[in-house]
Formats: sequence, structure tokens, C-alpha cells
Amino acid sequence: MRDHSIAPRHEPSVDSLGARTRTSAGSTSERHSSVHWLRGGTGSASTRAMPLLQFPDLIGDSAPMQGLYSKALSLADAGHPILITGKVGSGKSALARALHRISSRSTGSLRVMRSVAFPDFLATGEEADLLTRARHPAITARFGHLVTTGTLILDEVGDLPFGAQTALARLLMSQSGPANVIALSHMDLQRAVFEGRFRSDLLCALSRGRLEMPSLSERLDDLKPLAAWFRDRLAPVHGPAADFSDAAFRAMHRHPWPGNVRELRNRIERAMLVTRTPWVQAADLGLPVG
Repeated sequence: MRDHSIAPRHEPSVDSLGARTRTSAGSTSERHSSVHWLRGGTGSASTRAMPLLQFPDLIGDSAPMQGLYSKALSLADAGHPILITGKVGSGKSALARALHRISSRSTGSLRVMRSVAFPDFLATGEEADLLTRARHPAITARFGHLVTTGTLILDEVGDLPFGAQTALARLLMSQSGPANVIALSHMDLQRAVFEGRFRSDLLCALSRGRLEMPSLSERLDDLKPLAAWFRDRLAPVHGPAADFSDAAFRAMHRHPWPGNVRELRNRIERAMLVTRTPWVQAADLGLPVG
């Protein structure tokens, strides 16, 4: 049976959340230069070097990000599913891809599946029938091969239909070996369980390893490196960019960033389209002038 809902995703060189994506060459010089970019936060270089070397594809050296890197390192090869929670646009998918790259399965496949596109043969039908299909040797074997040889990222797992949750919980519980599943969710899944919208056994299976992606408002120390990164990487598309004025950075620090890192990227691209002076001002970013 062909499964059109699980397909490899080819990653661009830069994504909308500020993640550097590795090319097939994966040059050492590029990886070390990206680490140099990030240094500038608190703490000594020696205490920050290890996690930064392991996560060169993420931008940020703030205290919340350093804590995230340390915890992620301990979970990358733990052998059980990982649940990444956080607000929309905070960078959950970038962290998931980084976890795959630092894991022992980085040479295996990386598959990204939107939860709303969970395979039809497991997303519909009566619960008893779903359990029967989930136990089918061919399905279990295919799922097992996928999650033991590579990584499966489930995007917005809270959007899974309830029937699909049943099948996924059964598939995860049927795995005799390590399962490299990374589930992403902006939803409060514990509340969803309380309200009867999410299975408690699936939440338990997914959250044996749990990471919380901090919102941009929680890591304002990362604004400057993030802004510079987006500016420089958008330059080939929009032309050379102006530097950010001090007033622009003050406006960025005052802004609550409800759209997180994705919103920052969009505002910087807007500024690159409208700025006609040597300095990007707050108004160019669409932010109030304080």
C-alpha cells in the first residue's frame, strides 16, 4: 500500500524561523563560523561552546536557549519519543530537525508528517477497527522501520483526529525497540486530555522526553543575532540591507512578539523592502516609535 502522507521534506538553506540547514557537504568551517556568530551572551565561552557546537543550526545564546540546548543534548539519543511544545512561530520544527542531526540516526531518513494528514487507513474508522489495523504486522513493521532507522516528526500532534490518536498510541506501544518520534505542539495537551480531546496514553507515550521552546519574548537577548541573521540571509533576495538603528532595537525590545521568531523574520523582510536610508528605523519594521 502506498502512503502519500509520509514523504521526505527537502529543507531550504534558511527557514522562516532562523534555522541554518546543513547542506550535504556540511562543511566544518561553516559550522564553526556559525558558532562564532552566537557568542555574545552571558557566561564564558568555555561554558557555552559545547552546546553551541552541537546546535549550529539554531540562532540564540540567551540563558533560556542554553538551558534548552543542554536538555536537548541529553534527550537526542534517549531512545524514546520527544514532545516539543511552544508557541506558534517559536521554532519547534527547527529544534526537531536539529535533534535529528545530532542523534546517532542522522544518517537515516528524516520524515515530516502533518498530523492532519495522518494516513487515511489509520485516521478513520471505528476504534476497534483502528486497533486491528494498527496491530497489522505489515503496518507495524513499516512504522517500526521508519522510527528505528531515521526520525519521524509529527507536526502539531494535537491536531490528530481522535481515531488517529488511538492508532498512533497503539503503534508506539507495539515498538519493542527505540522509537525516534518527535512530536510538535503549540496546544496545551494536558488541558486537551482533561477536556477529552486528546488521549492520555498517547500524551504519556510522547512526553517521556519533553522540551519547551521559549517564546521570543522570553529570550530578548537573542534579538540582535537573530535580526542580523535574517538581514544577511535575505540580502541575496532583496539586495544589501541597511544596519539597524539603536531606536529600532529599542522598539524590538518593547514589542511583545506574539508571532515569535516568525514574526521577527517577516518584519525584517518588510524593512528590507521599504528602507531607503542607511539605517533601519522602528517605523520600517512596522513597530511604534517610542
